Amino acid sequence: MNKVVFHRSVLAAAITASTLSMSGCDLTDNDGAYVPDDNDFALFAIANNVSSNGVCPEGGREIVAGLDLNFNGVLEADEISDTVQICSGSVVDATKSGLLKVTPLDSGSERCASGGFLVEAMRDDKVEKSFDVCNATPDNSQPDNTTEVSGVSTGSAEVSVPGEFDVPEQQPTGDFDGAMMFAGSGESAPEAMPMAVSANSESARTGRKALASHSMQAAEATPSAVTTREVASFVADRPVLSAGTNAGEVLQNFANQINSTVNGLNVANVSTGQLFEGIIYNGIYTLTASDGAKPTQVANELVKLLGVNKLGGEVTGLPESLASESIETEFRLFMTVVYLNQDTPESDDDRLVLVASVTPTPLLNKWENAISRLNSGRNVSAPGVTRTPGEKSFTVEGGSNLADFLFVIDNSGSMSGDQQSLSEAADSFINVMQSSGLDFQIGTINTGSTIELADTNGDGAFTNDLQEFRDDVVNQGTSGSGTETGIYNAEQALQSTALGDAADGVVTAEGHPRSGASLSVVILSDEPSQYTRRSGGVEFDPKINLFTERNYTVYSLIEESDASRSQYDDLALATGGSFGDISGTEDFTAFMEEISKNAGGVSSSFELPENVDPVSIEVRKNGQVVPVSQDAENGWVYRPLSNTVLLRGTSTPAGGDVITIRYEVIN
Repeated sequence: MNKVVFHRSVLAAAITASTLSMSGCDLTDNDGAYVPDDNDFALFAIANNVSSNGVCPEGGREIVAGLDLNFNGVLEADEISDTVQICSGSVVDATKSGLLKVTPLDSGSERCASGGFLVEAMRDDKVEKSFDVCNATPDNSQPDNTTEVSGVSTGSAEVSVPGEFDVPEQQPTGDFDGAMMFAGSGESAPEAMPMAVSANSESARTGRKALASHSMQAAEATPSAVTTREVASFVADRPVLSAGTNAGEVLQNFANQINSTVNGLNVANVSTGQLFEGIIYNGIYTLTASDGAKPTQVANELVKLLGVNKLGGEVTGLPESLASESIETEFRLFMTVVYLNQDTPESDDDRLVLVASVTPTPLLNKWENAISRLNSGRNVSAPGVTRTPGEKSFTVEGGSNLADFLFVIDNSGSMSGDQQSLSEAADSFINVMQSSGLDFQIGTINTGSTIELADTNGDGAFTNDLQEFRDDVVNQGTSGSGTETGIYNAEQALQSTALGDAADGVVTAEGHPRSGASLSVVILSDEPSQYTRRSGGVEFDPKINLFTERNYTVYSLIEESDASRSQYDDLALATGGSFGDISGTEDFTAFMEEISKNAGGVSSSFELPENVDPVSIEVRKNGQVVPVSQDAENGWVYRPLSNTVLLRGTSTPAGGDVITIRYEVIN
């Protein structure tokens, strides 16, 4: 049995030019969207897997077609008029009503190097959708110029799913319109079956419920080549109900629900960022299961809490945990909310797509790149939109990949413990920066009345030495002013006569940011910004300021309870950075790691189009395919906030190297 990679393409315009492997054949969806009007029926063509049976011992492909006679946007069983089954390189079953045309393809053809069949959905001699069903290549591998892409379709969206994930055929039912998916050890072998997704999450329960020791209403186990689940994820398309009036409010509401509803689960915000002016919010959290749990158990609880599509709804058919899954207490949770405004007076009429993934913390480096692409939000599109292949090439210049950092440390009396926590987490920050192949420098100032750079060793204020950075943080002390003005102090430190300011600030005078370097400003404070206390009453605009105009990215670790009256989070979001909760944990390691990863993305020159689907990305260096990173140290990684690709470790490019990135853009 060959590896199965599927595409859940359900509407006439699904993912374009993406190749999907099958047992004995590969499938390429060649687009050809048909857009109906009120006087016409939409022609739907859908590709499914055929499981191993007496006719197809190694499985195969089934393509069905029909007209949407009731205009409900779904091809129902009684609307299917044409069916074609292909397995082992032969057409074994064909029921024709004139909608599907099958044409053999010889070996060596441009469409299928190993031969196969072209299946076209046609009406009035016009091709509206087509599929290439290709015989498997001799080594059972994909052609090296394609990226395997799969997806799930929902009532409101299509969501691409990275090939590392297995989407089982059997899915939860009940008051849940969604799909669960898993990644883990063993070859991923997803089974294909069209499905819809729709979910809603405003829990009417007031008490916290216990975390189930086993899944409730579990579905019968579905065979899968993922023998140990290490990531459990789900997609839910649901009405908003009372979860919030925008993506940011909804994301915060979901985190609050977890902490107040599920006994034994607690989350703390590591990083919150936004895309497309707040249409998409990405949240990363530490998740603690006090009594221990398996990834599937945690995901099941989140589906029941956040995935139901009506108040008090219930989800049935949740998957059983596997015996091979390890019981863990510390996890990393990724939640992405895509807010779909329906342009009605009532926000409860709006819809959202929630993508959530959970993995044990020790496995984060192994799976974060796959999760980042699944949870990017950029892989979510409206049903029926077309996609276009794209490509960008970059010639690496010598001396690139420069990254400068300015840490702004609150040095008031309440910050001693937080400064120590930041110092202890510094090694994680440095390790990630070094594995990214970046030439980085770090400077430190405080939020007090005197703006000056720390220089513990007296050898220049900026450093890439771990111990010196730690000393610079702790030596800020806690005897500073109670008027904490992190934004004002950073702004003044970055003044530049070369850029039209009246004088150079202390950072600029030190020669930073260096020419060609990205600059990331990291603010650590347990109080709101008090900008006007030192600006002479001049208000600060988080959207129009020195940081946004000069492309400086700001990250802030703050008290989330101060967010409504603080501008630290607003500035971070406006600059493409993120913010975390300083009170959520005494361990800042996760926050520091996330900053360093995002900063690496910002410093990367490999920026992609805004409407790229990151699941479709393929990277080559000097014509050779660069592997997807499986350990956060080597290969390529994708950073959603900066929309960039970063090459790490053994894949780090040198001056003169040519990096080619292929992808699909969502039109």
